[in-house]
Amino acid sequence: MKRVAPKLALTENDVFYDLSSGLVRLVIYLYLAPPVRKSVCIEAISRKHDIAQGAQETVKLTGFSNPNRELTFIHDDVRMVDFTDAMVVYLAFARFSSSLMEELCYKFEQMKPGLRIISPKIIIGHPRIAYMDDTDLPMTWEEKEVSHYELMEPA
Repeated sequence: MKRVAPKLALTENDVFYDLSSGLVRLVIYLYLAPPVRKSVCIEAISRKHDIAQGAQETVKLTGFSNPNRELTFIHDDVRMVDFTDAMVVYLAFARFSSSLMEELCYKFEQMKPGLRIISPKIIIGHPRIAYMDDTDLPMTWEEKEVSHYELMEPA
């Protein structure tokens, strides 16, 4: 995430959502390192959510909790969760079908302009979601190019 964070120009007012966290490293990193106000994971798989809860407890026990920041793990389907306070969203692509991506893009288009989206999946056909840049990121399984998008003002 060190490669992506500078491009996002994160501030202490930003709210970050990972919409399927895997091993929760990204959510924890953005809670601990850059100045985000809130770092949230939405995970539907129970086993992965349990891992996230354990990681959250470790952050507390090791004294890395910050009363000025929020670290939250939500166990639910991303389609069912209100994440309209997001300013930055990361989409892990492993389980995201084309239809789910369409649903998410519709949700994004209802959100505040300036929303930044990071996705290994290409987003096309959404006139308000503009491509900005690419970054190579090491993933658990391989090096993967992720694209940066931004939600533009309505025309």
